[in-house]
Amino acid sequence: MHRHSTLLMAALLVSSLALGTALEPVPAAMQAEDDAKEKPRDPRAENRFAQSVRVGDLPGRRLLAPEESQHILGWVDGVVKGPDGDAQLVVEIGGALARFGIGTRLVLVSVGDVALLGEHVALMDVDPEDLQKLPTYKPGSQAALPANATIKIGIVKPFH
Repeated sequence: MHRHSTLLMAALLVSSLALGTALEPVPAAMQAEDDAKEKPRDPRAENRFAQSVRVGDLPGRRLLAPEESQHILGWVDGVVKGPDGDAQLVVEIGGALARFGIGTRLVLVSVGDVALLGEHVALMDVDPEDLQKLPTYKPGSQAALPANATIKIGIVKPFH
């Protein structure tokens, strides 16, 4: 059995050499590009075990307060590319009827300021009161990321 696998490996090596596809190293530029795709820009997300998430899976998720009661602060409306190139969540915030679009406004929250908490998004690095102080986001003022794009977001375990 060992002899057959040795012959098979030798045949594969000879055929790859004949085709010019011998085990060549990945060019440094391509490797750096791949590394940049895999690493989150914000180190806070990396500290939270950043996970790849499809942008189209985020709208509609609740934004929860980072405390045991986990009250709802708003809802993710979309994802845009921020001025610094980092992904930012468009979050709809407002009063008690916010989910129905009454008395709401849109704000941008950096992906580094949140973490995935099951099917929800937890606000991590912004005080919930400061969320209300963020400037209103004007739809269309920044490029929306396509639904099939992937971004990195940290994960967090429940607060209770």
